[in-house]
Amino acid sequence: MGEILELTESAYFPCFKTLFRNVVAALTEVRDICVYIKPVEELMEHIGTLEFPDVAEMLPAVMHTVCLLWGNSRYYCTSPRIILLIKEISNQLIRQSSDCLDPSSLFQGELDEAQERVTMCIETLQNFKEVFEESRGNLGSGYFKNSEPVMWNFKSKIVFERLNQYIERLEKVQTVFDAGVEYSKLEKVEIGGLKGRILGQKVEELFEEFKNIFSGFTKIEYDPLNPDDRSFEKDEVVFKDNMKDLEGRLAAIITQAFDDCANFESLSKLIQVAGSLMDRSIAKEDMKERMPRVLEVYSKDLDVVKVIFDEYREAKEENGFYDVDCYFPPTAGAMTFVHKLRCRIQAPMEFFSEWENPIVETPDMEHVRHKYDEMKEKLDGLWDSLYSEWAARVPNEVNTNLAKTLLTRHEDNTISTNFAPELVAALRECRYLQFLDLLDNVPAPAKELFDRSEELHLWVTTLNRIVEWYNEILKRCIPVEFDLIREEMNGIDNYIQEVQDKLNWKSDGVWPYVENIRDLTRALHGRVVQAQANVEHITGLLDNFAHIPLFERDEKAGLLALADRTTRVNKRFTEVRAAADQIHLKMDENYKLFHNVPLEEPEPEAPPRKKRLKKRFDDDGNEIPWDEGEEEWESYDEDEEGEEEHVEEEEEEESSSEESSESSEELWSSDSEMGGRKAVKEQAVEGWDFDTWAEDGDGQAEDGGGQEPPHALAQTSTAPVEQEGEEEAEQVGGSATGSATGAAEGAAEDGEEAVERLGGEEGSAAARTSQAGSAAASNQSGGSGAKPPAEQAEVGSSGATESVSASISLGVSKEAARAARAARAFVSSQAERGSAASGLLSAATKRSETESIRVSCQAAAAPLTAGF
Repeated sequence: MGEILELTESAYFPCFKTLFRNVVAALTEVRDICVYIKPVEELMEHIGTLEFPDVAEMLPAVMHTVCLLWGNSRYYCTSPRIILLIKEISNQLIRQSSDCLDPSSLFQGELDEAQERVTMCIETLQNFKEVFEESRGNLGSGYFKNSEPVMWNFKSKIVFERLNQYIERLEKVQTVFDAGVEYSKLEKVEIGGLKGRILGQKVEELFEEFKNIFSGFTKIEYDPLNPDDRSFEKDEVVFKDNMKDLEGRLAAIITQAFDDCANFESLSKLIQVAGSLMDRSIAKEDMKERMPRVLEVYSKDLDVVKVIFDEYREAKEENGFYDVDCYFPPTAGAMTFVHKLRCRIQAPMEFFSEWENPIVETPDMEHVRHKYDEMKEKLDGLWDSLYSEWAARVPNEVNTNLAKTLLTRHEDNTISTNFAPELVAALRECRYLQFLDLLDNVPAPAKELFDRSEELHLWVTTLNRIVEWYNEILKRCIPVEFDLIREEMNGIDNYIQEVQDKLNWKSDGVWPYVENIRDLTRALHGRVVQAQANVEHITGLLDNFAHIPLFERDEKAGLLALADRTTRVNKRFTEVRAAADQIHLKMDENYKLFHNVPLEEPEPEAPPRKKRLKKRFDDDGNEIPWDEGEEEWESYDEDEEGEEEHVEEEEEEESSSEESSESSEELWSSDSEMGGRKAVKEQAVEGWDFDTWAEDGDGQAEDGGGQEPPHALAQTSTAPVEQEGEEEAEQVGGSATGSATGAAEGAAEDGEEAVERLGGEEGSAAARTSQAGSAAASNQSGGSGAKPPAEQAEVGSSGATESVSASISLGVSKEAARAARAARAFVSSQAERGSAASGLLSAATKRSETESIRVSCQAAAAPLTAGF
């Protein structure tokens, strides 16, 4: 087209030519800019993917790339273009900073975390400005290779106008968060002293008011990070006005608490607790005049320490030793005292070294430092002198006393442990020097001694026990007893002499000797002590007969009470025999103890009795369960448990026999007589003693008057009612009488056997039990034929009851007690059956059709109702 316009000499050719040149030039410029702007674009895209805390590391690389663009690009090295580029970078950083802070929830989170994020953003943006200024100064070094360097002559505020506004807004936000963080410390502040309670309440009120003021920022609906929005600045002005009042009240509280502090420790704690609150404008002005008091208090404390130190040295010169606590050894106690004084003056000086306050640079502080250095030098000098004196003395003491023998013998033939007090003192010194972190610097002999402290403690304690046992044998044994153990004592003396001749506290293989002597001495001492205890026991047995008279005088008549002389003589003779048996046992045991004969092992003790829940029943025989918390327990033996199981088996057999009898009765009983007859038969079957019938049935059958078994009784269908009542009464009374008689006779026999076996009070108790059983047996055998059944049962029951009560209370014979218990239980059950039979006979009498039958029934029921 250009050629055509040129050949035709068109009027548009000059314009087209100019347009073509401009397009070619623009194309060249674009290609050049694209080549050098591409790296900057890639870096900014990478920065956009990073978290804002990581952006600061990439800022130097971005500015370096921008400088390369400025020095190498032919068309981009102009101020307007580079200013525009830097503004774009700043805007991207502002966007990322806002995304990091999240303006919508900035004031709703934790104050500490929000403050840290705002501070980090401000530091990152300020860092970008610093990197820009640094790169601006380095443009002439290496960025321009083929031409003269061209510097950035524009002003920084033109480039960072919006960035500065954003940073200024962040700084205002940071001021709000700084105040929030500082005043949030009031929640944990506790003030002591005389005014502590009042000031503490004021601090709580101040904190509540601050929370109400700060809560206004949590309800804002605008963007507090947008520099163009002035809403935040209005709220900030209101916040500052309210904070001025709070700061004035806070300054008054701090000054009152500061004036109430009495020593340096309380002052330092208050300064540490208040912290940055004391640096706020109003509080700082009020505390400026009071800060020199901290130096005055510390200076007085140094003077007090110097007075204590001088008095301590003067007491040493007067008494010849340092006054230490009673639980401390001399050297370690004095060094501990010096250590306490040194800590007292050293802790405040460490506080001053960390305290950032103008007062630490004043001349008064220099004077205090001089006094501290002087006092510390004196304390260090006494510390070094105490340690060096002990370190020079202790090696000789340790080596000398470790070379001594383990045991020493005195003139009275007693022995003692030869562990010198100097060694004990050295061990105590090392132990307390360990608490002062000086154990590694003690002399080698003392260090080795302390390393053996556990071993030496075992040796010394064992030797002390040996000495105690050995000396006690020498002092307690009379010559006759000592002659019996002389051979064993000579053997122990030989071992002790060998220890004295060969071994000391440094020797190897000491423990086997000590252990051997310990075993021999302990065994002999135990046997001697046991033998002497046996002799004292024998003496006590004989003293009982010497102090308790055989016969005593009656208090009223004044004459000897000889009515029970036979009982007294028998009792004393029994006691003498029992004491003689014990004396013979103790003498035999002493013979074995003195001649080192092994004793027989005692029989093992009986196992403890078991416990079980008591059973209780209602009138119908049903078991009643216990309520929670009301349970009653009883003890029992395994043999009793077996007997109860046997009794349960017998009851089951009886119940089965009752069922069979009931089935046979149903065959012959009529509807009208069925209730009475059946009840009487059941009582007869239940009361029937099968064992007695089996034993006595043959003899009674021969005489024609024996009892018939229950099955025969069930088959008798024509007997009248009165005949059945009489037979039932005789059966019940006879069974109860026989059982009670047998139980009483058994108790009497067991009581006689117990009298033969036991002596003393137990024998007397057994005798009384035997007499009770004999009386019950005689009553049964002598009068059973003439008395009615009810009286026979009552006599048998009373005899059995007396027998079982005596047996159970005195614990003489388990067999007698068990038999008596069985008799009493059986008699009680027979009495209940007799009462039931009487009631049933009365019912049968009412149902009888003739007067003769009624009279006969009443006559048969009369002895039963009278007895039961």
